[in-house]
Amino acid sequence: MSAPVRAAGCFAGFGRVLLHHSTVQGLPRRLAPFFPGSASQKSKDGAALKIQWVCDLLSGSLVQLSLSGLRRNDQAAAADILKVARPADLILRDLGYFSVPVLAQLQGLGAFFLSRLRHGVVVRDPPTKKEIDLLKWLRQQGQFDGLVLLGEQLYPVRLVALPVPQEVADRRRALAKNNRDRRCVPNSQRLALMNWSLFITNVSPKVWPAKIMVQIYRLRWRIEVIFKSWKSHLRLRDLNCRSADLVLLSVLLKLLYCLLTTRCFDALAVATPLRRHISLLRFSRALGHCGLLMTATLLQISPERLLTHHLAHHVFYEQRSDRQNFPQYLNQLVGSLT
Repeated sequence: MSAPVRAAGCFAGFGRVLLHHSTVQGLPRRLAPFFPGSASQKSKDGAALKIQWVCDLLSGSLVQLSLSGLRRNDQAAAADILKVARPADLILRDLGYFSVPVLAQLQGLGAFFLSRLRHGVVVRDPPTKKEIDLLKWLRQQGQFDGLVLLGEQLYPVRLVALPVPQEVADRRRALAKNNRDRRCVPNSQRLALMNWSLFITNVSPKVWPAKIMVQIYRLRWRIEVIFKSWKSHLRLRDLNCRSADLVLLSVLLKLLYCLLTTRCFDALAVATPLRRHISLLRFSRALGHCGLLMTATLLQISPERLLTHHLAHHVFYEQRSDRQNFPQYLNQLVGSLT
């Protein structure tokens, strides 16, 4: 996933840095009983495969993988991290996985986390336990870094609120207003709070000053780059959809190939001089373009021979009795007019 690095600097004292994210791949509707799509009325008959993925940013290794339909959303998968989290691990996840009970359990395991604060979660003042008007509070103070209590559980956590440039806040508001999910229409308070980046963590201020939160949380996007490289260049989208079992088999084989590719990327990154840095997207694209050559090399045959084999065996329609292919259908129409 990324070239192995030492747990130094802002990662000193942590065991692993776990990124938890998911990606979705649409499937034919006939597979909906096995991989149900959205529960919304408009697309209730759709089918989609959801891949939940946990990787270690420091070692570049896969930690956890699960496959399901789309209806098992990120919130339902929030507790999955508890199966693999270890003391001193650092977990980075987006708001889809936000769960106060899970965060409390992670701390109980001796793990650490960094998350955005989900809008609507009650924030209370520790001494008085009274609810804080977060917007009014931040307008008065400008920014904040201190202990608060979250939710009905009164879970103590460090809240960091950092102001963002006006253009960033305006861009956030525009994206929120254009959200296609009408259930997520933002109210005026939520739009106003977009002037700040709101983080919660159990990492001490002595370890992480407030200003470094944004930089660390930005690392979460690495897994987006990983998924994009796999889908766009390594053909993760091209699944065998003849049956549910073949979907599972093909996605696992594809993921195995993607993992081997990232291992090659890691090895190359380690061997490359420090003044040059390898792009995972460009590396994956190069491998995708050279797929035929790589296969020929592995099979120890010439590219010409492999291409001849594919042209001879894999470019023709199958012989089927239950339906006609396009040339057959066209010839039948032509013949009926003569």
